[in-house]
Amino acid sequence: MTHPTPVRRAPHAGHWPEPGPAYDHWEPPTPADIAAKALHEGFALTVGDAERYADLGRTFVDVHKRVARRWLASRPVPDPLPSAPGDDEYNAVAHHLNLRGAAEGPLSGTRIVLKSTIAAAPGAPIEAGSLLVDGHRAPAAATVATRALDAGAEITCTGCTDNLCLATTGDTGAYGPVLNPWNRSHTTWGSSAGPAALVTAGEADAAIMVDQAGSGRTPAAGTGLVSLMPTAGLIPMTGIVGFTPRQDRVAVASRHTRTVALLSSTLSGGDGRDLTQGPYCPPCDWASGLTGDIRGLRVGVVTESLTTGPDGACDDAVAEAVWARVADLARLGAEIYEVSIPDYAYAVDLAMLLTVHGGAQALLASQLGSSPTIVGGDPRLVKQFAQRRAAHPEWMAETVQVSAAVAGHNGGQPAGYWLAITQDQILEITAAFDAPLVGPGRLHALLTPTVHSTPPALAPHLTPDERLARALGPGIRHTCVHNLTGRPAITIPAGLVNGLPVAVQLSALSLGEQYLLNAALALEPENGYPAAPAPYHDQEIQL
Repeated sequence: MTHPTPVRRAPHAGHWPEPGPAYDHWEPPTPADIAAKALHEGFALTVGDAERYADLGRTFVDVHKRVARRWLASRPVPDPLPSAPGDDEYNAVAHHLNLRGAAEGPLSGTRIVLKSTIAAAPGAPIEAGSLLVDGHRAPAAATVATRALDAGAEITCTGCTDNLCLATTGDTGAYGPVLNPWNRSHTTWGSSAGPAALVTAGEADAAIMVDQAGSGRTPAAGTGLVSLMPTAGLIPMTGIVGFTPRQDRVAVASRHTRTVALLSSTLSGGDGRDLTQGPYCPPCDWASGLTGDIRGLRVGVVTESLTTGPDGACDDAVAEAVWARVADLARLGAEIYEVSIPDYAYAVDLAMLLTVHGGAQALLASQLGSSPTIVGGDPRLVKQFAQRRAAHPEWMAETVQVSAAVAGHNGGQPAGYWLAITQDQILEITAAFDAPLVGPGRLHALLTPTVHSTPPALAPHLTPDERLARALGPGIRHTCVHNLTGRPAITIPAGLVNGLPVAVQLSALSLGEQYLLNAALALEPENGYPAAPAPYHDQEIQL
């Protein structure tokens, strides 16, 4: 009998960038630099133009010097927050933190784990499942972390993720797979794998995740948790390493619906720094309106999401569990309808192209350190990421390499063409999903599986091609559309299939969170959704 041993290890040397000179020097371009850039961009410059522009470029040296000096003076390297690398049996903890919040508050006594892309405090470690990021210390706390602590919560740790969060399987992180507490020969789904594992194992009461195409809801489905991704813009992304503003959302998970509602409410509201929130974004209160009464709730089951067979959207056993949950909703007073959305599967195509032509390209261009929608940036992360990419290109997530270099190839079209096509058609897919929810006889929510199957088994002997196909597999087919459209969605446990959790997903129009939370509470057992059983120490695990 063998057991998985934690593959976490002490962070390697060289995490901290050198303070550098009094200012970061900006080297003006030479005529040769300008000529090369002009050729690449298609500018019609003469030799004389290149020389003249090079002379003009030297006037920008002092501008860069003044800005850099001011930034360095006002943004010193933060003192490192005390932390320790994870060493748990699920390989789920990225860093132990144990940050205590306010002495009193609505979240007093609530233990929270953050996805390792969320800055817990100034000087807190960020990892993002990547050796390119690991060891970096956040310059400031994420808004969601500050709000949780101010409400009395305790942030116990950060949780492991897939490598740069660009995978769905929970097993591509730099320090190995996250093991599912329900069965440690399986993962949890991803990319927010570690937080989900720790909550279902009882090591935390709730998780704050980042959901980029389902990556907060799918691991919740694979571990038996409730996970709410509220309407786009209601919870700020400030202080969180994101991927693309169109897809990035905060999600909250717990075994208890009331905890999800209270924590989500606490995190909501504008912070003046996330520009997607607009000038007026008041906090929401989903907790006080939580009754669990779903009599008269009109739920549409999307038939395309439950097709089975070799080419279907759902495994037979998962579809059976979903229909059982539908029967439970009907028994509790919901009105059930079957609806058809012919373009249902097309959302995956749009999400894939948005990722490869937008998200992966933006990740590489910004070196993870800036976002066009967040007031603030992290130049030190930019420098670390770029330096390590140059020194260790093999550390770049293979999913990012494929997305940017192969799938993101423009195929003879001008740069930006495919991204523009994708963004334009998001309007159409939004209308298709909204149609059953508007007009006479409108429904309140749509129901689908959260994931098509149980969480994947550990597979250490896959070929590189098999590993890549698995990481970019169909795990987001039911979740990604809600990131594209900005609508809220919730994952609700639907029992076990072969000893592993599966779940249903409910979605609504924007600001329809109360419908979703009431459904989750109505289905919740008296003591909350079940935690994973005691660790399977009698399991035989082959890593």
